[in-house]
Amino acid sequence: MEKTYSHDDAIKRYKKIKKKEWTNRLPKIEPSGFIIVRLDGKGLTKKFLRKKLVADEHFLAMKQVLAQIVKYCPYIEFAYSSNDEISFIINNSQLNSNVIKCKTEKLLSYLSGFVSSLYTIYINTTGKQQAYSFDARLIPVSKDLLKEYFCCRQQIAIGYFIEKLCTHNKLEKKAYTLHQIDSALHSVGDNWANYPEYIPYGFIGHYDEKRVWQVEVAKDFEMHWSAYAHGSLK
Repeated sequence: MEKTYSHDDAIKRYKKIKKKEWTNRLPKIEPSGFIIVRLDGKGLTKKFLRKKLVADEHFLAMKQVLAQIVKYCPYIEFAYSSNDEISFIINNSQLNSNVIKCKTEKLLSYLSGFVSSLYTIYINTTGKQQAYSFDARLIPVSKDLLKEYFCCRQQIAIGYFIEKLCTHNKLEKKAYTLHQIDSALHSVGDNWANYPEYIPYGFIGHYDEKRVWQVEVAKDFEMHWSAYAHGSLK
């Protein structure tokens, strides 16, 4: 007997298997809390950051990702990119939208997919074409820890670049203030000002007072957090 095909029958047949599909709802957060999603690029440190003291093509590709991502993920309220990572703050009011549906796997896969695609487009401007990917994790934080989270991520980025400078210039690897590392660099004929600010500080994406998305070098979060947060994180 020849087999027949029906979409409705097939959906009914699959129901007993669909029950086994695993899903995870987004965690409940306080009314004043936030959900951060951080993405890390697979293999980017090895390919770009360790090999070069100044990996301009990588950082400028990351900047383009920040500039374009809100076109595809309008639920992003704030973004910070440093080295091989990007952190997003998600608009709480859109977590239950028809897109995200309060599901962790939807939020993480959408962000990972769009960031991976955009980065692949912007990094592959010359030479051999290669696909790149980013993994994603979810971090619920209270409002009082929001600034601390971003200050920590930026401190990690600045510290990493200082270590690279120390290795490059054969300086002692230790904790430095920015004034101290600049003095140490001068002693060997180098200069902190020789390097683009976005390498140690990274980039931010945020809304200005007119709700226009802006991407710029992320000046010290400890000093400038209030200005950054004014348009996005009221």
